[in-house]
Amino acid sequence: MQLNDFLLSTCNLDDDLTMFVSIDKKIKPITELKYQQQHLILMSTNKPTLKLNQFRARVSQLNLTDAIYFASTSYPLFGYRLQSNQIILS
Repeated sequence: MQLNDFLLSTCNLDDDLTMFVSIDKKIKPITELKYQQQHLILMSTNKPTLKLNQFRARVSQLNLTDAIYFASTSYPLFGYRLQSNQIILS
């Protein structure tokens, strides 16, 4: 999934949704972002989970055609689902 696809499809969602990623059937919080070689890399560390509005602010200066990856994968994330007050990318 490209960054612009994600931002456009979530523009009307609640800013306070907490962000997670589903990898290998495990749900991990998104706590940090890293930019590397035209890839936005989502990371899960011991920091607080990002909210959607924090994510938008941090990526506002990035190239919108950049693909979104999770740190432990070699393929881009494909989409997301909403669950309670969470947005879960996969």
